[in-house]
Amino acid sequence: MRLHRLILLVIFLVTAIFTGCFDSDSDSNDPVGGDVVSDIWIWINYPAQWGTVTGIEEVRIEAGPAGEIDSVSLLIDGQAESVDSISPFAFSWDVNGLTGSHTIFARAFSDEEVADSDLLTVSVAVPPELSPIITSPANFSTVENTVTVLTEETTSTEVDSLTLYINGLRFDVDDSAPFQFQWTVPGSANSHTLFVKSWSGNQSGTSPLVTVFVEADSDSELPVVRITRPADWAVVQGQIEVIAEAHDNYGIDRVVLIVDGSEHATLSSAPYLFQLDTDLLTIENHTLICKVYDTSGNNNLSNMVTMVVDR
Repeated sequence: MRLHRLILLVIFLVTAIFTGCFDSDSDSNDPVGGDVVSDIWIWINYPAQWGTVTGIEEVRIEAGPAGEIDSVSLLIDGQAESVDSISPFAFSWDVNGLTGSHTIFARAFSDEEVADSDLLTVSVAVPPELSPIITSPANFSTVENTVTVLTEETTSTEVDSLTLYINGLRFDVDDSAPFQFQWTVPGSANSHTLFVKSWSGNQSGTSPLVTVFVEADSDSELPVVRITRPADWAVVQGQIEVIAEAHDNYGIDRVVLIVDGSEHATLSSAPYLFQLDTDLLTIENHTLICKVYDTSGNNNLSNMVTMVVDR
């Protein structure tokens, strides 16, 4: 009889264990309603671990479950960079001016829960050195008249401008492709040196030097200049205008007004209109001559005008 009761007790204990009668935690963690709350999660889609970044990068992040994420925070080198509360979560990260390696990770918030992504390490890509070139004219070529200087930046970097230097002096700047310059070749020298500099922000690069030779006697024609006012032997007083007309087959560099054999003023562009105060001159006859220089260094004199200064 005792053996029979002992067997019944063992069967009861085994049944109780398997049915959870003695599982004190079986109901304590179940939320009201019986639904289980999923853990939130987060990871960084871009950039990749050990990847490189440059310029302004977009850091793309996924977090969930959908509808349960209140906000996502981006941390760069352990410091909070920005917060986004609208999915899809994305951040603009300006790495200009940064160097070396940096760590990034993201943190998701949902009610009282927080989840961190894996820590990523990325490196700032070093931009390639700018390397402009002059594609035309060719090195050691012969040029004459007006030539088009063609230049380009050989790297993939988007440049702000290219500047052409002729004989070491800044000639002109072009801020849009194709980068080209119109140059009237002076005939006053046998050769000229050209180089170009490209600029991208504070970064610059310099092209190899190009030397060109001038075609012999490429511009032997003299420029022409004539004084049209005042008329010869005109009687003048006070402030007057001296007007000259100048022409050349290539281009005028400058016109100089000479009063009584001394240079009075110089103009480098038309109209060639000089102001002359005759009250500073003695009451007698005075001579006016203009001297013109073309872009090839040729020069010529105008007609002589004699004027009579009166008070």
